[in-house]
Amino acid sequence: MLSLYRQLNNRLLTFDPGYLNLRSAFRGTLAVTASYFVMAALAKAFGSTPTLSFLAVLMTMMTVIVVNDSKLADQKITTLLVPWPAATTAVLSVALAPWAHARLAVFLIITFLAVSIRRFGPRWTGIGIVSFMAYFATLFFPFHQSDIPSIVIAIVLAIGIAFAARFWLLPDRPRRIITLYLKAFDLRLNNTLSRVAKALRSSENNPAMIREAEPSRDWKDVRQSFIYLNELCIAIDLFLDTNDSKSIRSKSDGFQLKLFEHEMALRRLWDYSFELLHLEQRPKGLFLNAAVAIESLRKGQLTTVSEERFRALLDAMKNQSDDPALDNFLSALKNVKKTLDTQDFSQSDISTVVNDIKSKSQQVAAPAKAKDRLHISTRQAIQATLATTIASLLGTSLSPQRWYWASITAFMVFIGATRGETMMRAVLRILGTILGLILGFTLAYAFSGQTRLEWTLIVGCVFFGIFGARLTFGFWTAGLFSSMFALLYDILGLLNKDIIYLRLEETLIGAFIGVIVAAIVLPTSTHGVVRSALATYLRTLAGIIESLPSESPNPFARRALIRRLRSMDKELMDVRLAAAPIVGRASLMPHGGLPSALHDATMLAHYIRHLGINVDPRSELEEEEFAIACQELASGFRAEALAIDTDTLGKRETLPWSGKPSRNMSGPRHSLERIRVSLASLGSRKI
Repeated sequence: MLSLYRQLNNRLLTFDPGYLNLRSAFRGTLAVTASYFVMAALAKAFGSTPTLSFLAVLMTMMTVIVVNDSKLADQKITTLLVPWPAATTAVLSVALAPWAHARLAVFLIITFLAVSIRRFGPRWTGIGIVSFMAYFATLFFPFHQSDIPSIVIAIVLAIGIAFAARFWLLPDRPRRIITLYLKAFDLRLNNTLSRVAKALRSSENNPAMIREAEPSRDWKDVRQSFIYLNELCIAIDLFLDTNDSKSIRSKSDGFQLKLFEHEMALRRLWDYSFELLHLEQRPKGLFLNAAVAIESLRKGQLTTVSEERFRALLDAMKNQSDDPALDNFLSALKNVKKTLDTQDFSQSDISTVVNDIKSKSQQVAAPAKAKDRLHISTRQAIQATLATTIASLLGTSLSPQRWYWASITAFMVFIGATRGETMMRAVLRILGTILGLILGFTLAYAFSGQTRLEWTLIVGCVFFGIFGARLTFGFWTAGLFSSMFALLYDILGLLNKDIIYLRLEETLIGAFIGVIVAAIVLPTSTHGVVRSALATYLRTLAGIIESLPSESPNPFARRALIRRLRSMDKELMDVRLAAAPIVGRASLMPHGGLPSALHDATMLAHYIRHLGINVDPRSELEEEEFAIACQELASGFRAEALAIDTDTLGKRETLPWSGKPSRNMSGPRHSLERIRVSLASLGSRKI
């Protein structure tokens, strides 16, 4: 039983590193449930309308999902600010109820404002969405002007409960999160080593693989496992970057560099493992020995495999061939073992990082700027308002009572910023709605009349809807909340086939209109935004590394460098945000080489920061040598930026490693080598 629990726990941790989604779902479900019961009790005690409970649930749920500021203090401030504009829009909607046309006009104005203010960052994104939902909710809940005081109280109370659940009852604890992240890193690292070993085993008796243009299934699995490992490293990097420290010499930097040293060692091993396939003569048993040696490096087994046994495996392989490719593989193998032995993570490392961290959630940057006259948020606001208008008109023609389902779908697909993201969200929302309605109708039919069980299922829908919101917002929220809708309508005695079909038809109208508007009106290419952001980022890196030879050795005199490094960090966040709709889990858009390119870009930032702040170039290089090396790299960055701007794939450098890479991290050679390798790797990616 204990073994089964560990297996399930490891699988969940691999799927949800740090348990971020799980914690968010627990907090959100607790807050939503508490909001419903508290507001229902108050409504009953004071004779208010029962629909206040549903308004409170909606406000709590949206606050839990959309408040995503980078720092803990900012999250608290945003959560405390949200109730007031939300209450204002709700009151405005109810006050305008006698004037239908004016009410609809204000609805469209709020739609425009809710989207356009996203340019100011995550705080205003959250405020805009919750305020829109507050106005929207009062359109279909039967409120009257006499309910206005109760509405304000319900909104403030609901968001207050969300605040208490998030920051008091179930707060994020940095030490626990980092420990879980590292455990997930170990699990994915072990999985990567196992897949490399499996690929070598499968290659032992497959000579034809040498001539294959495409790697076998096992080698493709190796590539995918590296993508997962890269994604986890970036997630840890994002978490560690959210700190209040103003010092550029962050205590988290050494921790992050350790992660990337593990990554670089594994990538080198992967490259040279694949290179073994090109041996002109393959001694029998060579790949099996290589697989055994790689598996012995799995974390948790380093102490059980003796040094003598490991050396014996290396000697056995060395005696089987004198090909340089084998020498490179053995060197990479020893490098991985040395990295795992000497650069493992200790409790001291975790304590150092925890003391440096003042915030606990992922950082969300402002959207990458497009090269257009209109800001991308303004373009998106125009699109969302137009789509919502058309969807509302068509939805009304289909059902004067349920038109808002089309409107909310049109609005929600524009939570993204580009044409590709909007289309992706529309498709996911349609699929989620169809599957959710099928599931909800099935559950409602099976358990009709069992009210307590149906309420339990509704709570389950809330939990998994919030859990999935961080993974694929449109699919999971549309699917699980559609199931919740079916169950709730069954409890109220309103569920029938006609209303299910109407829900689906209105969703199709809203999604279809959203896609058409995104494709025709002021369209923005997702890949174009990514390439523009990445090219800007690389030019910033070129300027930084070009300036390093002239920087003063005194770190207190490096104000200009520190400003450039801060700019580098911001532009890296812009790249990550622009790439999110492509590389996000369950994305329907082709990834290409973007996940790996994103990882390379992250590594470049870390090694350039390390070179600029923590390294004394004079320890290993003459001043002129260092200047020449920096100038060559700066030229490489600019050339790569130009290639990305023109969408030109550079010459592939499959093995950009030097023969004997420097292991002296305090000297410049190590960082220069890592920067060169990462740039060469980035240049081979199809973006």
